[in-house]
Formats: sequence, C-alpha cells, structure tokens
Amino acid sequence: MKNSRRDFIKKVTTGAAVISFGGVLPGFSAKSYNNILGAIEK
Repeated sequence: MKNSRRDFIKKVTTGAAVISFGGVLPGFSAKSYNNILGAIEK
C-alpha cells in the first residue's frame, strides 16, 4: 500500500481531532495517550 500525502493528512487530522476531543473528556487522562497507537513513536 502506497502512502500518499492525502492519506497522511487524513491520519494527522484524525489523530489531532481525537487528542483534542479527548482532552475535553474528564476520563481521558495523560495515561490513556499511551494506549493510542503511534502516539509516542519516533
């Protein structure tokens, strides 16, 4: 599967939306960010 710029932008915007929405929810703490795949990858 070839990764295109469009796919990359979709993934980044989806990830940013999940993290920003998760910050609003009280049950979504900093510890839960470790459960998000790719959140801490370098």
